[in-house]
Amino acid sequence: MEQPTQALIAAGGFGSRMGLSEGKPSSKALIKVKGKTLLSRLLYSLSESNIKHLVVATSGHSEVEVRNEINKGPTFSSVRYVRSEKGFRHIPSEAKHLLDNRFLLVCGHHPLPREHFKKMLSQSRTNELVLSSYVHLDLPVVKKERITFMDGNLFYPLTGGIKTEGPYVRNPFVVSHKVISLSEEDNFIKSFSQYMFTACIESKSYGVVQSHFPPEVDTVEEFERMRIFLGENE
Repeated sequence: MEQPTQALIAAGGFGSRMGLSEGKPSSKALIKVKGKTLLSRLLYSLSESNIKHLVVATSGHSEVEVRNEINKGPTFSSVRYVRSEKGFRHIPSEAKHLLDNRFLLVCGHHPLPREHFKKMLSQSRTNELVLSSYVHLDLPVVKKERITFMDGNLFYPLTGGIKTEGPYVRNPFVVSHKVISLSEEDNFIKSFSQYMFTACIESKSYGVVQSHFPPEVDTVEEFERMRIFLGENE
């Protein structure tokens, strides 16, 4: 299979759980760590992983700032934008007219190192879909519903908001339009990760790349973990 060269970046969130407000960055992607925004860090990782084309989902409250940050970053062969106000699970559907048959989907505030993306794209040559699995045992997360990857298999759901200390699956993903169709047919009732899970089980052609990067950046506590992690690994 041909390796994707396009990434869809979700960069339109409000960061309300991070306590972002007036006078602060308008999006989690624009928060700075050691003088660099999370989005800028992500852009360089993607550029160094042979991603050549970007589709960026923004919201009205942060679009100008996100565009400015991307213009200051590395050069890509093409950068196109789509306005999204409905939330992460809707973004691939809203952007599908701009998307290749397969593409990398990542949040703008999740600056994984280039090595992770290179591994994902390498696995995409032999797998239709690729997921990320987070194995940092010092950073358990609480989710009402979550997908885990253990002993070479995907498991879902584990419910009840119990802390998971095993490999926890979330984006970045290598996505096909099949996953978008599943979400549209189901009227976006579930999370996008759940549609990825369904597509993986149905296709039986998926890979998983593990990372020790902090898996979530939704709260101040989780951001602090990421800030420490980035500081320790630079």
